[in-house]
Amino acid sequence: MKHLLIYSLLTTMSVFVMWACCKDHDDDIPHCHQTAVILGADFRDCVCCGGWFIRYQGDTVRATLPAEFVATFSMEDLPLTVFLEIRDVDQPCLGDEVEVLCVRAVSD
Repeated sequence: MKHLLIYSLLTTMSVFVMWACCKDHDDDIPHCHQTAVILGADFRDCVCCGGWFIRYQGDTVRATLPAEFVATFSMEDLPLTVFLEIRDVDQPCLGDEVEVLCVRAVSD
């Protein structure tokens, strides 16, 4: 009986420790749930130009999209509604640059 009590206590403590240590750590993982529209490419020829114009939360911002995502659509598909997650860059050149953390098509 004593062994059963010790086993039960250890099992309960182990489950509690595992539950307490399994905090959801996805706070730093981009969720790609914000809707945005890729308007078109920035063809301007200047040092700070290039990338894509994106309509995001009422503003037009500019960002470089991952090459593997750009390969999934053509210019004829624009404007293209997507889900993405962005953040401001530390030292913007023109002031409208953002960093794309993740992007995926709405149809995914």
